[in-house]
Amino acid sequence: MSIINAGRRFHEKAVLKDRCTIERHGEPVFNPATGTYQPKTKTVATNLPCHITPFTGARTLDEAFGGEIVVTRNYNLKLPWDAPEIRREDYVTITSSQDPGLVGRVFRVDQVDAETYQMSRRAICEAITAAVHDEDDSSSS
Repeated sequence: MSIINAGRRFHEKAVLKDRCTIERHGEPVFNPATGTYQPKTKTVATNLPCHITPFTGARTLDEAFGGEIVVTRNYNLKLPWDAPEIRREDYVTITSSQDPGLVGRVFRVDQVDAETYQMSRRAICEAITAAVHDEDDSSSS
């Protein structure tokens, strides 16, 4: 085993403590029985070791989307270096984590990074959440 592969295995065991599922959304398919379009989803990987952290140096962005104010924040996602290929627009769901607050969170892949001797496959993801409105603010106007 090369020193690079040994480092990759150590990194996977020491850092990638959480687990996630990755899904790829395709073009919706029309269902004539219901008269609606159903999302076509392909599971890329399940129970995959991962590690996610807020992207340092990035700020959150509040923007209007579909009549709602949403907050967008970027995160760094690390996966095993030999993980299945992930693509822009894939969805990552945290299924198990050292932080219970991450379980169930969904992130959308924005950019996939690569490098020759990478210890892990890395991607920049977005977490998009609805803005929380403070009830005290609405009553004071």
